[in-house]
Amino acid sequence: MGRGVVSLLDQKHSALVENLWTELEGEFGLQGLSGRIIPHLSFHVADSYDQRCLKRALKEFASGQTDLHIETAGLGIFTGPAPTLYVAVERCPALSKFHEDLWAAISDASQNPSRYYSPENWSPHISLASWTYMSPDLRERLPDIVAFLIHRPLNWQIGLDNLTLLRSSDETGGSQETVFAVALAEAQTHGWTSYEA
Repeated sequence: MGRGVVSLLDQKHSALVENLWTELEGEFGLQGLSGRIIPHLSFHVADSYDQRCLKRALKEFASGQTDLHIETAGLGIFTGPAPTLYVAVERCPALSKFHEDLWAAISDASQNPSRYYSPENWSPHISLASWTYMSPDLRERLPDIVAFLIHRPLNWQIGLDNLTLLRSSDETGGSQETVFAVALAEAQTHGWTSYEA
């Protein structure tokens, strides 16, 4: 992901994801996410954004939104030459509506949005491991990694209270950093409205 509009996970669920990353690194030598990726749910990914226009659109959109509650549904895999292992997020009608409305609200602020995140294609997920930058021998260990995780309790209920612009520090998918975050309306009533790095 070069740049994307996401919701950062709360402290509890961020820690759960980071602990899984640490275990995968210790058990399999699977590196690349821990310390580099911020646990999140992606809504929109694009080559670039007009940041001023995007921030204005996100603030306006967020002001009419209550906190978003999602439920995860276990382990999933995006197949292909570079598989991605993830925690699946249930795509309920409320989440689909939120995502579709968000896309409409920020479409004018983005250049070359990824079709994988468009409303008709979106598969909401929380990434655990991506083989994009992994060695071939680690790719062959995917069945072992799935077996290691298959009995984990990955059915979580998560409250999301923010919309955040993330960017990778380089074009090859380096460490992610927060550009700015906007609170959803319910979080605004609890004392925070926005954050900028």
